Amino acid sequence: MATQEELIEQLNGCLSKFYNSTAQYILDAEPYVSDRDRDALAGVGQVATEDRKRTIRLTRFIEELEGIPQVGVPDPMLGDLNYSSFPFLLDVLIRDIEKELPLYGKHIEDAEDFPSFKSLLEEILTEHQAHLKKLKGIREKRYKED
Repeated sequence: MATQEELIEQLNGCLSKFYNSTAQYILDAEPYVSDRDRDALAGVGQVATEDRKRTIRLTRFIEELEGIPQVGVPDPMLGDLNYSSFPFLLDVLIRDIEKELPLYGKHIEDAEDFPSFKSLLEEILTEHQAHLKKLKGIREKRYKED
């Protein structure tokens, strides 16, 4: 179980991740996307949209806990993605989401005394799992075509 301050810190970590969205970065980089990758690009767009919505919700939750929303600096690795191929960028996003899943399990345990926040984190975890499944399915279909 986390204290209120620890939970605010964890939520700010999540806020930073969603604010500095890998999916949004991929869209902003405007990579060349072949016709066969259009479905994958749409999937990345859905993740970016959810990330923006989560940023707003997390900001409100942090404020409800009397915390100050604080966005950290983006991962410097994002700058290295410029001029990368779209299939490579898709793999980066998939790995990024895979790395986050275990963190949400821990955050959910820590939020036991904060039911509304626990519910939000469970929702984020479920959405992440669904996005991951969809993106992996698109990637696998694409690789079979190669």
